[in-house]
Amino acid sequence: MKEGLWSGRWADSVNPRPRQPVLGTPVAQAVLPALVLFGVSVIAILEVRSEALRAVHVECRDNLTRLGLLASGAIDWRLHEAIRKAEDESTEGYGRAVAPLRGMSAASPSIKYLYTARRDETGELRFILDPTPNGNENGDGENDHVAPGTPWTEPPAQALAALASGAPVVSEEPYTDKRGTFMSAFVPLKDDQGRTYGLLGVDITADSFKSRVDRIALAALLGLVPSALVSLVVGVATYHVRSRQIASADALEESESRFRLMADAAPVMIWVSDESHRFTYFNRGWLEFRGKGPEEESAAGFGQGVHPDDFERYMQTFMNACESGKAFEMEYRLRRHDGQYRWVLERAVPRTDEHGRRLGLIGGCVDMHEDRLVREQLASARLRAESADRAKSEFLANMSHEIRSPLTAILGYAEVLDDSEIAGDAKRRRDVPFPKRPPRRTRDGVWRVAANTSGV
Repeated sequence: MKEGLWSGRWADSVNPRPRQPVLGTPVAQAVLPALVLFGVSVIAILEVRSEALRAVHVECRDNLTRLGLLASGAIDWRLHEAIRKAEDESTEGYGRAVAPLRGMSAASPSIKYLYTARRDETGELRFILDPTPNGNENGDGENDHVAPGTPWTEPPAQALAALASGAPVVSEEPYTDKRGTFMSAFVPLKDDQGRTYGLLGVDITADSFKSRVDRIALAALLGLVPSALVSLVVGVATYHVRSRQIASADALEESESRFRLMADAAPVMIWVSDESHRFTYFNRGWLEFRGKGPEEESAAGFGQGVHPDDFERYMQTFMNACESGKAFEMEYRLRRHDGQYRWVLERAVPRTDEHGRRLGLIGGCVDMHEDRLVREQLASARLRAESADRAKSEFLANMSHEIRSPLTAILGYAEVLDDSEIAGDAKRRRDVPFPKRPPRRTRDGVWRVAANTSGV
C-alpha cells in the first residue's frame, strides 16, 4: 500500500510541499549510484591489475633467479680463480670457464648480458668472464665485450647486496642505462667450501616484461569501458525510476491535498480506518465536533464517545462490516465536545487496493439530532392521534348501540299508530301529522356513521 493519507499522516493540506534538497533530486540520486558502481569497478579492476603485475614481477624474478643459479652452478670455480687479466682471455682455461655461459646465452635469446666479476686484492670489483662477442650492437661507440680484469666502476646496489648477503638479489623494476632497458639478477659465486669468491650477473631485456605489463594495463583500461557503460545504464535507469516515483509521490500528495481540502470543507464528519480496525484519519469536521486533536482521537480507539446504550450495537455493526467487507449504515448517539450526546447518521464503505485486498473502511457522519427529535415528536403525535381516533371510534360505536335500540322501538310504534284506527282518531283529535313513514335517510345516516366508525 502506498504511503499517504491512509497511513495516518496529519500534514496540513494547505501547506505547500517542501522543496527537495539537491541530493533528493532524480539527477543526484541517479549520479550517486552510478558513481559508486563505477568507483567500485575501478577499484576492482585496479586491484586485479595490481595482482597481475605482482604475479608478473614474481614470475620474472623467479625466472631470473633460477637462470642465475643455473649459470653460477655451471662455472668451475678453479678455472675462474686462475683468470686475472686481459691476456688470460686467450688461454684454454678461459675458454673452458666461459663455455657454459656462451651455451646459455645462445640458448636463451632473452639474455642480453651474462658475466662474472670478482674483487681483487684492493677490494675493487673487476669483470672476469663475458661470453658477449666483440662488437657494438647498440651503437654507443663502445665494445659490447668486456675483457677480464676490467674494473666495474659503478656496480649497482643489488650487486653489492648480493655479495654482502651471499644470496641472490633481483632488481625490483626494469632499469634503463645507455645499453637499453633490462632486468638483472645477481648471484654469488661459491667454491666447494661454500665461500663466496665472486659474483654472476645476468641481464635480460625487459621487452617481454614490459609487453606483458602493457597488455595488463590495456586489459584494465578496456575493463573500465563496460564498467562505465553499466554505470551509465544504472544511472539512467535510476533516474527514470526516481523520476516516476517522485511524479507518483507528487500526484499522490496532490490527490491527498485535494481530498483533505474537500473533506475539511464538506459538512460531513469523515473518518478512515485500516485493516487493523484503527482509525487513521479524521477530517476537520469530526475533530471540531469531538473537540480533540487527531493524535488524541486516533489513540482513543474506535467506539470512543459512543453513547453507552448504543455502544454494543455500534461495535457489533462496525466489526461485522470490517470482517465481511460490506457497507453499513446506522444511527447512534455520539458525544460532542460540550458533553452532549448528539444523534448522528453514519454510512461506511470498504476500502481495497488494486489487488482487491481489504484495507479498512471509510465513513462519514452527519449530525441529525434535530431531525431525530422531530421524528420522535411526530411519532409521539401520531400515537396520540391514533389513541384519540380509537377513543372516538369506541364512543361512536357505543352511541350507535345506545341509539339504535330505542329508535327502532319508536319507529315501530309509529308505524303501528299510523296504520291503526287509534292513530286516526288521535290524529283527528290532536291534529298530529303522522307521516306515512319516518325519513329513512335520517335513520340510515345515523346507523351508517355509527357502523363505519365502530367497524361494524
